[in-house]
Amino acid sequence: MRRQRGFIKQKFGLALALLIALCGSVLAQSADQWWRTSGPREDTLALFSHGQSLFAGTLTGGVYRSTDRGASWTQVNTGLPPNLAVNTFAAVGTNLFAGTSGRGIFRSTDNGQSWTAVNEDLPSLGVAAFAVSGTSLFAGLTNPVTLCIR
Repeated sequence: MRRQRGFIKQKFGLALALLIALCGSVLAQSADQWWRTSGPREDTLALFSHGQSLFAGTLTGGVYRSTDRGASWTQVNTGLPPNLAVNTFAAVGTNLFAGTSGRGIFRSTDNGQSWTAVNEDLPSLGVAAFAVSGTSLFAGLTNPVTLCIR
C-alpha cells in the first residue's frame, strides 16, 4: 500500500510539473507576441506592411518607414506636403498608396522613397480607407462619403 501511495505521489508530482511547464510555455509564447518598438511617433494613425518594410502614417509628420521590424524609423516624405496627416495605406503590385486628410492620395513607385499626388478626378481629398481587389484600388472618401476606383 505504501509503495502504491509513493507511486501515485510520484505520478502526481510529474503531472503537476508538466502542467506548470506547459502553462509557463504558453504564457511565454503569449508574451512574445507583443513588444514595444522605438516609435516612430506618438501620433501614428496607420500601419502597413509592404514587402520587407513597415510604414507608419502620422497625424502631422507624414510617412515613416522601418526596414528592421520597427527597431528604427526614417521619415520618407519626399514629394509630400508638410504637416501631412496620413490615415491609410494600400499596395497594388509595386505601387504603394497613402491616403490623407484633405490632401488626397499619393503614390510611391519606389517603396516610399518619393511620392506623387494622384488626385485627378477625385471628388474629395479626405481619404479614410483603402481596399484592394485584384489590381483595383478602392478609396473610401470623406466629405461627401464616396467610394472610388482607380
